[in-house]
Amino acid sequence: MGKLSKGVKMQYKGLYRVVVVLAVIALISSGCFDEARRKKQRLGCFNNLKHIAIAIAMYATDHEDTFPVTKGWEQTLKNDYFDGKDKVYVCPGCLMHYKYLGNGQNMKDFKDNQSKTMLVICEGEHFGMTNVIFLDGHGEQLDTDIVKSAVAKAGNGNLPVMK
Repeated sequence: MGKLSKGVKMQYKGLYRVVVVLAVIALISSGCFDEARRKKQRLGCFNNLKHIAIAIAMYATDHEDTFPVTKGWEQTLKNDYFDGKDKVYVCPGCLMHYKYLGNGQNMKDFKDNQSKTMLVICEGEHFGMTNVIFLDGHGEQLDTDIVKSAVAKAGNGNLPVMK
């Protein structure tokens, strides 16, 4: 093999510089895109939760202020309020199903605590946080351990109330 001329060596040196610069740019931008992707997934999760909460409120309005029962709630809402579509029941971020916490209660029983009473949660974690929709329709991202504790304390089929 022959020796490379000085001009060819300079071309390789320039090519290496370009590759290094492109690698650095890719590393920097991947972090930016990752954050944007997480934010998009979190907002998609809240959007789905909000749609479910609205459908539950519509169901309650149509059924003398009574929430749907836990068993079969997805199918009930899907048929009556989502035109047979079930994509809304899966979180776009963690691909987990949402958990409805009610079980046939009357909406009027919670009129004083609607902003503190959990209605639907995302069963998957979003970096140690859980997305929650409350009876009044607002959403929050809360520490997963706090949500699990509140749900366990309320018991199955009972709506947990945050302090």
